[in-house]
Amino acid sequence: MCGLSWCRRQGNLQLGSPNLTDKIWLYGSAEPVIIETIVKGRNNQMPAHKDILTEAKIHLLTGYVYSLSSSEAGKAK
Repeated sequence: MCGLSWCRRQGNLQLGSPNLTDKIWLYGSAEPVIIETIVKGRNNQMPAHKDILTEAKIHLLTGYVYSLSSSEAGKAK
């Protein structure tokens, strides 16, 4: 199986994991959209995490996901 750190950075289309280091974001890369995705999930793509993560962890995860779009890995592609 694939962990968040590798799959989400590189993407894995077989598992339905998008590459978050490129400029293509299906739902947008704005902070409120990232929070909505983490909290509510996406239909048949990602489960909701509102009952799993604390508000502080959601905040940290949002910052991490957002940082991937401006990472050196994304610029190199």
